[in-house]
This record gives sequence, structure tokens and C-alpha cells, in this order.
Amino acid sequence: MENKVIDFESDETLQYILASVIKRKETVNKLKAKEKQWKLLFLASVTAVISYFFSYFKAVFLRRLANFFHFC
Repeated sequence: MENKVIDFESDETLQYILASVIKRKETVNKLKAKEKQWKLLFLASVTAVISYFFSYFKAVFLRRLANFFHFC
């Protein structure tokens, strides 16, 4: 496993450990990026649902209010 970070001369065990740490760090960075995307998607979804319910209940309230004034 060749890596630019592990250019110095050392034994195989140290190189293997360093390579595995670098690989894990890259995996963690990828997972953090995906987590950020999922959080943004969740926030957008929650905002959309709240906006839908707000507009729905606003329309129902305005319809009932109009019916009330029409009745009077």
C-alpha cells in the first residue's frame, strides 16, 4: 500500500498501522460529509412539512372565517 505520507523508511508494522489510520480517517471524513448532507435533507424535509401544514391550516382558518362573516 503506497502512500505519499508514508515515504520515510520504517518497518512494515508501522507502515501498516499508519496506512490503516489514514484509511480510517478518510472513511470518517466521508461519513461526516454524508452526515452533513443527511442533516440538510432532514432540515429541508421538516421545513417543507411544517410549511405545508401551516398553509393548510391557514387556508382552513380563512375559509371558516369567511363562512362566519358570510353567515352574519
